[in-house]
Amino acid sequence: MKKNEKRTSVVIIISLLFISIVMLFIMSSALSYLRLNEFQSVLSKITNNSIPNILRSAKIYNKINELTFLTESLVNATSDAAHRIAYQKIQTRLNEIEQVITEKKIDSSVENQLNGLMVEVSSLNVLVEQRLILNQILSDKAQQMFHLYEQLLLYSREELKKTTLGAAGQHNTHIWALKYSELLINSEKSLTIHRLQYVRKTEKSTLKGLNELEPYIEFFPVEKQPIAKELTLKLKKLLIGDNGLFALRIEQLRLIGRVRGRGNFVKNIADDFARVVDFQLYKTNKNVINETGNTSKRISKQTYLMVVSFIIIFILLFWVVFFIKNRFVKRLIGLNKQILARLSGKDISIDITGNDEIADIANSFNFYAKQIEEQKNTLHQLSMTDGLTGIANRRSLDERLLQELNRAKRNQLTLSILLIDIDYFKLYNDHYGHIAGDDCLKQVTKILNSCKQRSNDFVARYGGEEFVFILPNTDVDGAKKFAENVKHKINKGNISHVYSKLVPHITLSFGIANYRCNDDVDVDAILKRADEALYQAKNNGRNCIFTF
Repeated sequence: MKKNEKRTSVVIIISLLFISIVMLFIMSSALSYLRLNEFQSVLSKITNNSIPNILRSAKIYNKINELTFLTESLVNATSDAAHRIAYQKIQTRLNEIEQVITEKKIDSSVENQLNGLMVEVSSLNVLVEQRLILNQILSDKAQQMFHLYEQLLLYSREELKKTTLGAAGQHNTHIWALKYSELLINSEKSLTIHRLQYVRKTEKSTLKGLNELEPYIEFFPVEKQPIAKELTLKLKKLLIGDNGLFALRIEQLRLIGRVRGRGNFVKNIADDFARVVDFQLYKTNKNVINETGNTSKRISKQTYLMVVSFIIIFILLFWVVFFIKNRFVKRLIGLNKQILARLSGKDISIDITGNDEIADIANSFNFYAKQIEEQKNTLHQLSMTDGLTGIANRRSLDERLLQELNRAKRNQLTLSILLIDIDYFKLYNDHYGHIAGDDCLKQVTKILNSCKQRSNDFVARYGGEEFVFILPNTDVDGAKKFAENVKHKINKGNISHVYSKLVPHITLSFGIANYRCNDDVDVDAILKRADEALYQAKNNGRNCIFTF
């Protein structure tokens, strides 16, 4: 439509056409006016009611889709700040949806689903709060274990070396200290391993080990036995019992499972809610199409009645009917067909000539359809990107890895996976704070991005402080060289970490898995290989590369 084109209203055109013949054809003009007035009413209804309803439903639909990603942020919150921000955003979206539903008096079933969603979000928030509290308590327990370890070192160095016991007594004394250290180390491992069976097994072995400590104390000098007994008692209180480290860790793992389960349940409710709103949007669109189609049929019928009823004035009315049919009916039919084609999924732009209400409907539909498509594309892009680092997230990683693995199988190519972990990142967060930890992740991400050598090299955040590189058409040697380059750049980056147990800067551990021709693996299997290699790299002292 040209900007300078003169505005021609449907109402004005119709009025002028029939006013010119009203004196000669009173009955015909009256009948035609009634029909055309009905047509104007339908257009006004579509413009004033149907399109705003479509916009409201689309607005609610988009906000519900946002809830899915916000719920994921709430479930994965690892700090009080992240938890508060995620929950506040969810509450804001829920309040906005509730306000629209209340103001516009939308179907009560939608309101009931919203109330149910609010209840489930509140329950999920309570579970997340409980999980954060347990995280803090377990962090304190870990600190207490560290203090016990310091006391053991002090006791071993300054006291046990002064004992006047014989060689057998010295031997048993050293065994006691070694077993005590092993219990501390194994207990600390249970805080990092997320398998409930492993924690329970460690708890049983720890209880057995605590009971085995006491016989060795008998070989200590009498004046030193109280200290050893006190250390043993402290360790037992710290690890065993309802408030012991193992009981709390087991409860934490269970709570993590409940949080994930409730989070998935909330997302399912949100998806159902979105489908209900989407169905209402579909019904509104269908009503618009039906009203437009019915209007077209009425006008066609009116044209037919006029021709049949007033043959005498056929010549006079012919040009009026012809004009109406070409000016309005054909355009409405074309609009109807184009809307149906657009709703069926065809990528077309609704093009209606003219500068009137029908063209306005077409332009409005084009505008709002474009807005909805842009919002869908934006939401999809957000769902594939990690919010903190700006690189691909786990969902994007899974899709890309499946594509590359299938391509490698089809073309008989190799494929390498690098699973990367930041060494002692928990200590970094504990000492520098989570905000500094986020900045550290961003710096590491920037360095990893700079390491990509080809356009099809792909890097994603795997979760927490773990990252994954996908290297298409790369064998094991090539993957090792690539990992060495990444390791070199990280070390050269010299990101300060004075609390690291290796060097006073950030280091990385690498686990490499490789797909070779005719290797019968899937996405989960190759990731598991990389995870096992990374685990071995950590066991080898970290800041190293290990190949499955």
